[in-house]
Amino acid sequence: MANRKHVISARVAPVIFAALATFVVACSEAGPPPTEFRGRVIDQDTAQPIAGAIVVGRYTSSRGFEGSTSCNLVESAVSDQDGWFTMPIDPRYGGPLMEAYHRGYKWGRGPRWAENGIDGNVNHWQVQVVEWNADNSRAKLVRYEPTIYGSQREAIAASRQEVDVYIRPFSGTTEARLDELHRLTNAGICGGRRGTTTGPRPFFEAIYVEEVELADRPYFLQSLRELIADAASGADNAKAKK
Repeated sequence: MANRKHVISARVAPVIFAALATFVVACSEAGPPPTEFRGRVIDQDTAQPIAGAIVVGRYTSSRGFEGSTSCNLVESAVSDQDGWFTMPIDPRYGGPLMEAYHRGYKWGRGPRWAENGIDGNVNHWQVQVVEWNADNSRAKLVRYEPTIYGSQREAIAASRQEVDVYIRPFSGTTEARLDELHRLTNAGICGGRRGTTTGPRPFFEAIYVEEVELADRPYFLQSLRELIADAASGADNAKAKK
């Protein structure tokens, strides 16, 4: 069996993270570019903030040919009592692709997205509000917010689609829960630098505790222990270089 340290799952990861293409955080033209942003972890079903969620962000860049990207570093953060978390912005890679782990939750999808040409003018951008079905495979349009923006950047900033992370309550079998934990583990794997924080270590450690409680197979537990050790080593190296 392939070593999970070096293989990202071939399944297409559900889109609970922010889109990478045009990551935007508003900044003043007169000041320096921002070095971090504040996002929020939100319950998709209730729209309430979630405290204590561990967010992992993978910073990627194009490898020079169509459809190919490489992971450059990974960071993590924990949401506070109001669901807020802070993630750094790397000027070389922009913002991260994000996922969040919390006991009793699985991946979710946000309800607000930027879209253009609604009124027939491709230069007009608005925020559409959608409602996802039970398995997040299809969305139903609820409404368009009335404000018209002159650029994609402004509409994305208004929608917060690239800074907020949505998750929803999990229900299902033990096997289904382990599948979700394995998928989440893959979201924290990165072949590049570990970043300026503890990288994915808290993310992996929390998932490991739940996998042990659910009596996961020895292969997955051993693989996760190796990922935790790698993350700890990367954090120590980053600290030593400061």
